[in-house]
Amino acid sequence: MKTQLIINQADLSVICTKFGKGRQPDFQIFKNNRVKVMQRFQVLADNEYQGIKHYHNNNCILHKKPRNGHLTKKQKRENKEQARRRVRVENVIRHLKIFRILSSRY
Repeated sequence: MKTQLIINQADLSVICTKFGKGRQPDFQIFKNNRVKVMQRFQVLADNEYQGIKHYHNNNCILHKKPRNGHLTKKQKRENKEQARRRVRVENVIRHLKIFRILSSRY
């Protein structure tokens, strides 16, 4: 089972949960469930959500290194800044896993 969480970064509260099959890609869960996030809220997402820009304009995903290329210093700086902001959300997910709130047995 795969879980998608929407977390408020200000107070770290879980706003919404969506579930999908384990083999289902993360972005597919997002598309199928059609979670509506207001445009005024910025979405911080993993690289698995590369197509989110077609569904939500105010998004922030990491820059991918081009094949046989390099990221610019600006792109590296933006990736580090996003990682700093995302670490708080990742810690919430970690706590949910530690306390077995997001665990399932196969």
